[in-house]
Amino acid sequence: MTLIKLFIYIAEHFKNSKKIMLKKITPLYLIVLCFSFCYNCSSDSDSNDDETDSNEYIYFMSGKIDGESFIYGQKTSATELDYTSGLSVTLPAVCAYNPDTGGFNYSPFVYPNFDDESRPTMGIDFVRFHLCTDDSSQLETFNDKFPTTSYEFADSDLASSGLVGKIGLTYSPNAQDGPYYSTYGGDQSNSTFEITSSTAFNTYFADTLISAGQIVEGNFSATFYNSEDPSDIIVITDGQFKMIPSLD
Repeated sequence: MTLIKLFIYIAEHFKNSKKIMLKKITPLYLIVLCFSFCYNCSSDSDSNDDETDSNEYIYFMSGKIDGESFIYGQKTSATELDYTSGLSVTLPAVCAYNPDTGGFNYSPFVYPNFDDESRPTMGIDFVRFHLCTDDSSQLETFNDKFPTTSYEFADSDLASSGLVGKIGLTYSPNAQDGPYYSTYGGDQSNSTFEITSSTAFNTYFADTLISAGQIVEGNFSATFYNSEDPSDIIVITDGQFKMIPSLD
């Protein structure tokens, strides 16, 4: 990967940066992302026709809808921004949630380049993964919140109720106009979600941790329900993901 391609990639991120769905892309994250960009470019891995080679992508979500394969993400070899990675909303300076009844969701997602927002978008909600104590505790323990194991699906994305540590998935075939689908509010008895790899992706100033992130990889299959019409159902199988939950 040449420096020219790298600078083009950074420029595209700054050119297209704006808030979406109350989440944001930050310059600090872009700097860290570049290190991952260069690192992944030097990685080699074998893959087959049925699986996405995660080393070819900075982040992605993929799967099959009615047997037809899809992948939404950003290749490490790309010289233009195709899909951007949305991040979780940063907690306020003082955490107002009750540790027993409150919490916080981490919600990374992939969103199409703003030049063409009519393409699909997809994301993961890590529901109630943080029970508030204080901000410094969250920063210090963030990398421990995504262990490699199987997860159950949450009934809703409300961070103020429900069991800790469940997940939800969101999808729309048109990021700008919908319709919008999610795994909430429907039968997920035959659905699966598993994290198979979870690696710290932090930034430091001297010896001080200033931004916590995690590269999370895994697989899933699930049923998605239209938020406006629960009878409108999409089943996604053979799903894979490489996402970066983060604290700014």
